[in-house]
Amino acid sequence: MYYGMHYFIGIFWFMFVIKLLVIGLLVYVIYRFFKRSDLKSDFRTHVLERDRSLAILKERFARGEITEEEYSRMKELLMGDKK
Repeated sequence: MYYGMHYFIGIFWFMFVIKLLVIGLLVYVIYRFFKRSDLKSDFRTHVLERDRSLAILKERFARGEITEEEYSRMKELLMGDKK
């Protein structure tokens, strides 16, 4: 059975679409990898901000701007402790 040029053109387009899908998948995987590393840096930033907030809270308590109860309550909120 002779398929002619139409058969080869069909295979060409099929392989072209497969290549595009593979390239798209690679781009997506690389994007997700870097997006995940951004989440890690966001977590580090959150920890640094929390540490800075605790330092400010300690300073306010040391200066007498807030009471011990306020200090304890705010510290629990910042640390995320649930009692």
